[in-house]
Amino acid sequence: MAGRSSRQRRLYLVSVVFGVLPILFALIRAFSTKYDLRMLWMAFASFFGVALVMWSGHARQRPRKSVLSLAAIALVAGTVLAALTAMWLGATAPFGIWAVAFVLSLCWAASHALDSLSRQDA
Repeated sequence: MAGRSSRQRRLYLVSVVFGVLPILFALIRAFSTKYDLRMLWMAFASFFGVALVMWSGHARQRPRKSVLSLAAIALVAGTVLAALTAMWLGATAPFGIWAVAFVLSLCWAASHALDSLSRQDA
């Protein structure tokens, strides 16, 4: 992080916070329901979807607007993968599945986008 501006360091710190949230949510859910790990698997699936889109789209090498557009596509991909994972694991409440999948993917997409933006020149 040496040589980064204070703005870049703040963006990076916020990206780390967003990256920790899905796992934290999933662990809280697991321990509060006597080890129901579905949300943890959803978090992994949404991470995979978001990371695949951001990595394949070379987010770190794109201009700001392009990073945000790529993050929106990644949000959709992560949400769909997380929702499919929940259904595959037996979840049956459609609103709950899609709401949780969206929130998990939103955190991952924000984390990846902010990390990419923190690496760009100010």
